[in-house]
Amino acid sequence: MYYQLVAKLRRHITKIHTQWWKKLFWGHIGTKTVIYSPMKIVNAKNISVGDNVIIEQDSTLYCVSAYQGVRHQGKIFIGNNVYINHGFNATTANRIVIEDDVLCAYNVSIFDFDHGYEDLTKKINHNKLKVRGPIVIGKQSWLGMNVSI
Repeated sequence: MYYQLVAKLRRHITKIHTQWWKKLFWGHIGTKTVIYSPMKIVNAKNISVGDNVIIEQDSTLYCVSAYQGVRHQGKIFIGNNVYINHGFNATTANRIVIEDDVLCAYNVSIFDFDHGYEDLTKKINHNKLKVRGPIVIGKQSWLGMNVSI
């Protein structure tokens, strides 16, 4: 009984935090959306989250704006009624779209770029990104545990 009460209180506090505080910094956050901390967010203004979305702890939403002197305009769009489990990572230099009613299991990773390796005299992380995408996860998709896209 005590555990259920604490869990319910935590959900309500997180929902209030999501709706008021994070709306100041994010591109868009819909109603009844809950985003649990801790998580890593980079360039939150480029992230749009729909209604009735749950994003669990230890997730990363990262919109790349520049890398090795090249400007990028990474954007993430998450639709309505999406559930994202712990350990999710969406990192984009282009665009990642997760449409409505998508379920993501533990440790799902989505990247729309790769590190370039054209100049073999440089370390791989000193080469420019090879940007792909955009990536679109269709409506009612299920991404199982440890899926990498």
